[in-house]
Amino acid sequence: MKAWELIGYSRQKIKGRRREAFFICILPLCADLFFRIAEAALYSIMLYLEVINPSELFTGKSIEQLVIAVIFTVSRWLVSAPLYCASALRLREFISESENKTFVSDMLLSWRFIRRSISSFIFSKLISALSLVPAIISGYYLIDLLSSGAGSREIIIASNAAAVFIISLILWCAVQLNLAAVPFLLAEFPEKSGAGAVFLSFKFMRGRRKTVFSLWLIFLLPMLLIVTVPFLISELSSAYAFGISIFLKEDEYSGYQKKHLFSLKKSIRLRRNL
Repeated sequence: MKAWELIGYSRQKIKGRRREAFFICILPLCADLFFRIAEAALYSIMLYLEVINPSELFTGKSIEQLVIAVIFTVSRWLVSAPLYCASALRLREFISESENKTFVSDMLLSWRFIRRSISSFIFSKLISALSLVPAIISGYYLIDLLSSGAGSREIIIASNAAAVFIISLILWCAVQLNLAAVPFLLAEFPEKSGAGAVFLSFKFMRGRRKTVFSLWLIFLLPMLLIVTVPFLISELSSAYAFGISIFLKEDEYSGYQKKHLFSLKKSIRLRRNL
């Protein structure tokens, strides 16, 4: 299904219920924003008291700044991960008009759900960081070559480093698209562990990355205005959740067909043996 078709269908689904869809989507974003604002406020106090210099916020030379950054990052992950997974399940039920209604409070009170969501979130971050390493190394090498006054030989090496940097960024974007389905799969398959849901997402998104990428491209430019984010976040999330529901039904139907075909072949083989 094309991205515009997903957007059209999802708009029909949330028509008259945009407020409810917005509150489902905004829950994990608010938690993430809270920790980022608190971290920025603490940095402001440290700058005001001259505990650190402004340049140390970007160079990482201040031990205090690094410790605070690690504490806030880990805290943000631990709080945001269950909320993202809970919102994904609730949004999918909302957009598919399912009779089953899972309360967010019930999910957040389940230790197994929290453990699985946190492990999947951290595992996704780890894979994302590893996929970004080649881009960081090649980008740093490219900047170092250009800043040191590269000659003709260095220019050739720099052009190769630039090509590696671009290819690495494309691969990193592909990894991000593969990981986008993790919260939905974690809720859909409760028997899967956090790492299992991450690996399943790579298989699940095969051949479907183009649709997700198109959705992000359609909403990217309007969202750059910032003011439009509260109005568009529910549309983007609903369209994506609707797409995931369709993809899951496609896989379920394909699995049913394979199972039916296997049973048919088995019965034919038994008849021949008789």
